[in-house]
Amino acid sequence: SGTVRGTVRAADGTPLAGVKIELIEAATGKVHALLSDAQGAFVEPLMPPGRFQVKARAEKWRAYDQNNIDLAVGQQLNLRLVMRAETEEAATVVESGQGQLNL
Repeated sequence: SGTVRGTVRAADGTPLAGVKIELIEAATGKVHALLSDAQGAFVEPLMPPGRFQVKARAEKWRAYDQNNIDLAVGQQLNLRLVMRAETEEAATVVESGQGQLNL
């Protein structure tokens, strides 16, 4: 297995608590449901290796789906999710090795 961890922040850098995050295994469809904490952090320490999808949802924030994220055995993937208010433009940035997602 590998570890998927990350943070969820607003565009201004404010941590977002209570964001519903789903890591969905592509091969099986199994959902790993997480909530961001008061610092906007989340972690799934036992994610099976393979391809997965990330979904992030929060009231008054743009919903986002990111497909085709790969996790290798023993890898620790760090996702930095930046969520946009419903009235803002959405953007996606994926940094090699960092797995950064701007929502």
